[in-house]
Amino acid sequence: MNTTSQLQRQLIDALLSDIQKHFPEVSLIGIETSPEDSADVWVSVTAPDDEDRDLLLLDFVAKRSTEILIEHGHRIAVHALPQPQSQD
Repeated sequence: MNTTSQLQRQLIDALLSDIQKHFPEVSLIGIETSPEDSADVWVSVTAPDDEDRDLLLLDFVAKRSTEILIEHGHRIAVHALPQPQSQD
């Protein structure tokens, strides 16, 4: 995430904080600049194990990402990825 502005970083931090408040089981996997447009940011988080919670998360981040785009002009996409299964 080497080309994000200070405002983008603040918006990402606030978004992640909001996600953690509503979905404490979700954790950050990584943040990267979109290869399609360097002004866009992709945030990867772990998906909740529960399918209903996963759908709630997707709805939540869609609304928050849209608010950020409208209010600040920054595109921040959040991708919820399945948690890797441990191989015991």
